[in-house]
Amino acid sequence: MSNQGEMAQALLDQVVYGKMSRRRFLAAAGAAGIAAAFSGAMVEQVFAAGENQSANQAQLKDGYDYIVVGAGASGSVIAGELSKTGAQVLVVESGGADTAPTISNPSVWFYNIGGPLDWHLPITPVAQLNNRKFNMALGHVLGGGASINALVWSRGMARDYDSWEKEGAKGWGFKDVLPVYKAQEDWEGSANEWRGVGGPVTLPANFGSLNWVQIMPPVDSGRRASPARIASG
Repeated sequence: MSNQGEMAQALLDQVVYGKMSRRRFLAAAGAAGIAAAFSGAMVEQVFAAGENQSANQAQLKDGYDYIVVGAGASGSVIAGELSKTGAQVLVVESGGADTAPTISNPSVWFYNIGGPLDWHLPITPVAQLNNRKFNMALGHVLGGGASINALVWSRGMARDYDSWEKEGAKGWGFKDVLPVYKAQEDWEGSANEWRGVGGPVTLPANFGSLNWVQIMPPVDSGRRASPARIASG
């Protein structure tokens, strides 16, 4: 992400967390020369989030039944499920708001990797990766890694879940997790054995003209299937 992009995200975070007024935000964006980076709809959405955050801060309680640390995919789901029981749940997250264009625009998602929304955590070298040293991309933002993955909705391989069950993780076979996946989905096609409808995650049935027939030939021929190339078709 560019310096201007980082500055824009920092301003958005200040607004979302109720630390900057509309007047101060507009003045700061204008002074930094980045006002044009914000659409009217984006600004209104951010200020709505900021007002909501301020209201939440004003309603902080002295105690909670559960405190969930981290508002990534897992933490958010856990907090949501706990709240359904009537429990008082507090979610804390050290990352910023999920309002960056690199989150909502898949064609530029790769700027998240190594950027301000990434934890930059190094992995331990292992033989399976030729003992290379590199960072594992982990989202430091609301939504966690699910916010910096180009809007991809993917499931693990069925055989992986079944191997967990075989090793003793009862209740983690693919037959057990498939209903959970389906309950999260709102598939725009009709519900079937593999897809669910009515859930919180909207899944389009039509992905346009891009398909693996287009992507795989350059991969097979040794060319890098970059996000820019994929996005441009």
